[in-house]
Amino acid sequence: AIAADNTVITGTVVKTKSGVVVIKAPDKQQYIVVGKNLSKMVGKTVKVTGTLSKSGKGKAIKATKVVEIKN
Repeated sequence: AIAADNTVITGTVVKTKSGVVVIKAPDKQQYIVVGKNLSKMVGKTVKVTGTLSKSGKGKAIKATKVVEIKN
């Protein structure tokens, strides 16, 4: 399993067909965000700090901090 503490991912919050809120980083990777409810931030650009891991549904980040980036 991948485990990288204090990883920072910047991307847009999107909702997938399965209803899971994910971060879609500029490299098109999708990360399931665990530990924070980002449903009210769909469509916004955010910077997520946390620990990377792999879940059954793909890459995940256990978020310790989420900051909205104002354009």
